[in-house]
Amino acid sequence: MLKKTGINPILKNYRPVSNLLFAAKIAEKAVIDQLMAHCTTSHLLPDNQSSHRKHHSTETALVKVHNVIIASMDNQETTFLILLDLGTAFYTINHSLMMDILENNYFGIVVKRWFRSYLDERQQWLRLNNICLTVFS
Repeated sequence: MLKKTGINPILKNYRPVSNLLFAAKIAEKAVIDQLMAHCTTSHLLPDNQSSHRKHHSTETALVKVHNVIIASMDNQETTFLILLDLGTAFYTINHSLMMDILENNYFGIVVKRWFRSYLDERQQWLRLNNICLTVFS
C-alpha cells in the first residue's frame, strides 16, 4: 500500500500491511495496554509525549507548542520552531538497542524475551505480478 498518494510507485514508498491473526491482534492489544499502564504508573514517559497516551492527541501537542511560543513572545524571547515528520520513525529504530535499553532500565528478562521474539526475524513481503519480494527483514 502506498504511504501517500501522488508519490512515485517505487519499492521504498510502500508501507507494510500486517495480516495478523485475530488472536494475535487481541494479544497485541493486551500487551500494549499493560505496557502503557506500566509506563504511566512508573512515570517512564516524557511529560510532553502525546503519542499513544490517553487524553493526548495532535491537538494537545499543538496547544502545548502554541503556549510555549506565546509565553516566549510575552517574555520577549527568541523562539525557533523546527518541524519534523516522524511518521515512519519506528521503522528506523534499532530493535537490539531498544531492547537493551528496555531490559537495563525498565523490564526484566522474561519481558525482554517476549518482545525480542515479537520483533526479531520478522519479514515483510511484497507480491508484485505473482512474484514475492522481501521488503523489510
